[in-house]
Amino acid sequence: LQYLYKKSISKLLMQKSTEKNKSEKPIKSELCTVLMVDIVGYSNRSANLTREKFSELHDQFDSICKDVFQKYGGKIINKAGDAYLTKFKTATASLNCAIELQVNFNDYSRWKEELTKLPIRVAIHTGEVIVRGTNLFGDTVNTVARIESVTKSGDIVVSETVFHSNNGNNIPFRYIGAKKMKGLKYPIK
Repeated sequence: LQYLYKKSISKLLMQKSTEKNKSEKPIKSELCTVLMVDIVGYSNRSANLTREKFSELHDQFDSICKDVFQKYGGKIINKAGDAYLTKFKTATASLNCAIELQVNFNDYSRWKEELTKLPIRVAIHTGEVIVRGTNLFGDTVNTVARIESVTKSGDIVVSETVFHSNNGNNIPFRYIGAKKMKGLKYPIK
């Protein structure tokens, strides 16, 4: 739990009062769970594939991801190369989606040659995001990207907020510690 000192609250209220005079249009934000999935070793794979195999790899990645996202109510926010940023209304939906993604990509890769396998990693974080058009911004997006950068192939790594926000004890978790990550003010558990 974090405690806001009375001085801090007064200072924040004064800032809000000043900001209100500058602009009447409020900044749109929402609470959601953000999932990031990407292909592990993508650069090496894509550099060694023919154009046809490269295209097939992307078609399979897109097809599996989009089907599973849709099943769990995920809304694709952005796709950059081999990575999707997707938002969910609940932490539980994102966790179930992540598990199914890992299962489906493992099944797909089981009989493929090494370069055409699709090993993935998934990172999830719950928090408030700033909404501008169809994009999301803010610490939540930055945090999920940092979590993804320390996630290993075949893993799903979630923040403490996802752990506390999910529905019950249906999914086993293992605590891996608090990590200080570049660009974030506090360590992430």
